Amino acid sequence: MTAFKKIVIAALFLATSATAHAECNLAQFDIANGNLTANYDPFDAAQSPITVSIRSTGNADCANQRVMLSIEADVSTPTAVNGSEIVLSSGADNLTAQLTGPNGRAATGRFAAGSPTALLSLGSGGDVRSGDLLLSLRAGQRVPPGLYTARLKVIATPLQSDGSNGQPFASSADVLVNVLPSVGLAVGSETTIDIGTITDGAKGTEPIKFQAYGNTGYELAFESDNGFALVQNGKKDGVRIEYVATLENKDIDPDALGVTFSDPGNSGFRNHRLNVRVLTVGRRPAGTYSDYITVKISANVAGN
Repeated sequence: MTAFKKIVIAALFLATSATAHAECNLAQFDIANGNLTANYDPFDAAQSPITVSIRSTGNADCANQRVMLSIEADVSTPTAVNGSEIVLSSGADNLTAQLTGPNGRAATGRFAAGSPTALLSLGSGGDVRSGDLLLSLRAGQRVPPGLYTARLKVIATPLQSDGSNGQPFASSADVLVNVLPSVGLAVGSETTIDIGTITDGAKGTEPIKFQAYGNTGYELAFESDNGFALVQNGKKDGVRIEYVATLENKDIDPDALGVTFSDPGNSGFRNHRLNVRVLTVGRRPAGTYSDYITVKISANVAGN
């Protein structure tokens, strides 16, 4: 009878040992610096993704385990996640971004069973070993300058050694993107205004066409190498013939700082036409006369 009891106890002990497994419990899992910050230029085609460092702590059973990661909108910004995209808002306009894990999968949205959006590996101490995420902002989003924000909920679910899911751990983080004022000029292949025979009131046969682009209002400044005068044979101290530069057939005041546009135009682009009109020729000697005009653009944030 005593031997029988010993056998039963041993069998129960062995069965319990066979079903036991390590239980990974996370004590912390969040973005290392508490939030994500970045600057964004809508017209910079080489937007580099921002590395997001994760920090975590867990018990000893989290050593060398993996974590499934997903991102959801925090209750304070319920529209911050749309499918696989993060939607940042300035209050009037939206900017989209995407957060991806080391496997290249988007980390936004809920993960499906057996198909996690991002897998992170934990090191020997339960810390993130290869947990850098990438925040990517697609180039060409022509949104006005300003601060765009979203608050996200980071949810980490450890994978247990038996393949089951552990207890999810959630924390929140802010994404803050500063959209910079950005303007530029695009000029076609033709950069010469040909007046032909110089006479009083003569104009260029064809204006130079160029395009201004930006995400805010802008100012165009026009600088002449010779003070808006055509000079003979390129000699600055030689014979001069005064002229007026025109933009869209309107005279440009040479004493003004520039021509101001309060908005960037339709879809962030505006076409311009630059020409010249000769004033009085008088009894200038025959010859070849020329000048160089430089067009500069600067952001006019106050006018936006």
